[in-house]
Amino acid sequence: MKKRSMKTAVKIVAFIAAFSVVFSYVSFVFQPKAQDPTAEIKAMQQYYALPKNKIEFLFLGNSQISCGADAVRMYNRNGIFAYTFGGGSNPLLVNYYFLLEAIERHNIKAVTIDVSAVYNEDDPFDAAYRKNLDGMRLSKYKLAAVRDYINFIKTPETEEYKPYQIYLSYLFNLLNYHPRWNELDEVDFDREMLDGEHFNGYYATEKCWEPDVSYKKFLINTKQKLHKKYIREEQADYLIKILDTCKANHIEVLLIKTPKKSWEQPGHDYVQQLADEQGVPFMDFNTYENLKAIGYVYKQDMRDKDHLNARGAIKLTDYIADYFAQRVEFTDYRDSGVLDAEFLASYERAIKRCYLNSSHSPERYLTELKGKDYTITFQSDGDLSAEAFSAVQDELTELGLTVKLSDLKNRNYIAVLNNGKPEYEEASSDDLKYKLSILSKNDVSLKCTQDGNTTWVFDTKYNFAQGGLRICVFENATGEFISRVSIYEENGKLLLKQKKIYEIGEV
Repeated sequence: MKKRSMKTAVKIVAFIAAFSVVFSYVSFVFQPKAQDPTAEIKAMQQYYALPKNKIEFLFLGNSQISCGADAVRMYNRNGIFAYTFGGGSNPLLVNYYFLLEAIERHNIKAVTIDVSAVYNEDDPFDAAYRKNLDGMRLSKYKLAAVRDYINFIKTPETEEYKPYQIYLSYLFNLLNYHPRWNELDEVDFDREMLDGEHFNGYYATEKCWEPDVSYKKFLINTKQKLHKKYIREEQADYLIKILDTCKANHIEVLLIKTPKKSWEQPGHDYVQQLADEQGVPFMDFNTYENLKAIGYVYKQDMRDKDHLNARGAIKLTDYIADYFAQRVEFTDYRDSGVLDAEFLASYERAIKRCYLNSSHSPERYLTELKGKDYTITFQSDGDLSAEAFSAVQDELTELGLTVKLSDLKNRNYIAVLNNGKPEYEEASSDDLKYKLSILSKNDVSLKCTQDGNTTWVFDTKYNFAQGGLRICVFENATGEFISRVSIYEENGKLLLKQKKIYEIGEV
């Protein structure tokens, strides 16, 4: 009888375990994979994969912090093991409960908080909580976060909401997302295919914003007092809870506001008053003094009007790291191997790509190609003899090309550089063709005629409608096609036009 009972118990346990694994995977499949620049699910997967009791520094906030705070840069440069927790429209309520969980899992010594969420004219919306809570593992902190959210949305207009249904939909994603069955694609089934270049929560972004406002409009004038605008009081309450938690756990705190075009004076004033009342420092990087301190360059450091790109993130991160290095004693993890060499190499490649593809001028773009393990192709079927092209002659020569641009008038031109060494270079009035291989498996075919240029990359055809010098860049370590641009002359000026690799068409 006892043996039969034991077998039954084992079968029940095995069934529950198997069911849990299957249910967890199916829930993952149906869960939307946020395709915005923060891709919260991917970031949280990386967080839970990190060894416990290692993280000593946290960046908290929303998408401004996930794009603007480079946790791996802090590790490489300062030895500080940091993590960036920020998602699109991430509420401070979620940040608060993430902090409580992180304190339990790690040895948190310092926290930097971006304060965007306390000043927002939008009403709170379910999507912001969904995508930022979905990635958290089931725990007392997630339960508490969902409970607080339910209490928060209770209004006469939302009486139709049934708390238990909301609870279950947050705890079991499948209940909320099962209608997506006819939307599923390849990325939904593969945990390794989630969007984004994430490194300890930081999203390395390569875009470069072309400003549509003057520099002065980008700045906050701290001497000008404006009318009070809508403050999200419920989020401000959780900011105070975060500060109280840090004080209780002897965690050093810094409030910041990353550069953001839509950040306004009332937001600055409110946060400054709160910081003064709480006795914590606040650095607003929308003031001239602080932007100057980090070496901010208006036309090259922004991904868009509200987010830093990799260039800007490194500047901000270095400044914050130096600030805390004078106040907190951190463990130097650089020689510990806690972040493996493959991960760090992937990070370095991503940052190089970001710098290359955020270049805002032909000269800067060519400079970023120097000394990199790239295969680079050059094509032209037109006239490169214009005076404007002389501005990049030295850069091309330093890269390893021998051509004189002034000689390329009505001549076809193809050149290939591999890791800084010429593989092929030819200029002719006749049609030109050349074929090369990336990582001995991916073929690239180049063709130049007076009727136009074409490039076949991995069985995909790319046409170049824009005149001038066309450049394609491949990463030798991975074989990836990472950049394509045209450098051309217009009204006596040399311009750079970039095209995303996945946007197949003309550049």
